[in-house]
Amino acid sequence: METLKITSKKTSQTNFVTCVGNITGVEAFDFKSKLQKASRDEKNVCIDLMKVDEISLTGLNAMILSKAYSSLFDKDVILILPKESKVLQLLHQTKMEDQFNIVLRSKQEFALAL
Repeated sequence: METLKITSKKTSQTNFVTCVGNITGVEAFDFKSKLQKASRDEKNVCIDLMKVDEISLTGLNAMILSKAYSSLFDKDVILILPKESKVLQLLHQTKMEDQFNIVLRSKQEFALAL
């Protein structure tokens, strides 16, 4: 299991949060804290989960709360996910995939964009 690394970058319109590793256990609480900070700026939030293999319900809850808070300011939460993603499966199983703008990318597209 890979330890979660979270980086943030801000632009004038969007807060970008990039995650690498698994969003489970204690790391899910760190993820929740970072998303809360990103949502407070009243900007769109873009969460790059291309390098996330696992996510717990706490991690999913953090994304849902971020979406709810951003909606108060008429802002959006965008998820960048691989086409074959456990995160996407969890969103589908919980019927939450329609709550987010989801950008699906193949691992090859992601590698070429770097």
